[in-house]
Amino acid sequence: MKWKKSRSSSRNSPLSVSKVFFLGLFLGNAGVVCPNPITYILLIYIAGAGDMWEGFWLMGMNGIGRAMPLIFLSVLGILGVNALPGLLKRKVTVDKFIGWSLVALASFITLNGVSGHLWYEGGFFHEGLNMAAESIGGARIAEADIPIEQIGQKAPFAEWGFWANFLLTLGVLFWYWWKSGRRFTKEVVIVLAIFMLWGLSLVPLGIEPM
Repeated sequence: MKWKKSRSSSRNSPLSVSKVFFLGLFLGNAGVVCPNPITYILLIYIAGAGDMWEGFWLMGMNGIGRAMPLIFLSVLGILGVNALPGLLKRKVTVDKFIGWSLVALASFITLNGVSGHLWYEGGFFHEGLNMAAESIGGARIAEADIPIEQIGQKAPFAEWGFWANFLLTLGVLFWYWWKSGRRFTKEVVIVLAIFMLWGLSLVPLGIEPM
């Protein structure tokens, strides 16, 4: 009984609560920043179209897409398949995956706040997604073709944004590698490859941003 009580109190410790708070804070922001704030684009389009049915299925599909992970876990639960034991067995792997994902996300959100969004809009990550959306659903669901760089004021250091992204993500990885005994483990190699691919996808390729 004493062990159960101490275990329960450790779960509700200020450190545990702060971890959950910041996890929700960072992951919650992931659905807000560009690319693509599609919820607001859809709302503007639906208001202009004035078609109730079209608005229903557009917002319905957007909502299903955002809730897909929870829907998937719920369906598994209904079918009697509990995904939690499998996740608990790989708790260390899941924790590391979330941790490294937050490093990339924190770098992106920080630079988006400091240097605006023009630093990555000419890269494959942004324009590639726009081109894919346009080829599948037509121009009306892709991002509007507006010369933002001519209308909006360019944020300071925007042209150095992708270099700063490399510096932040790889800097954290270098610090982890140094603190872990300077050993090139499988984890370090995989994270290095992912961060390099992520950084390269944000490098401007001469594509005119939409």
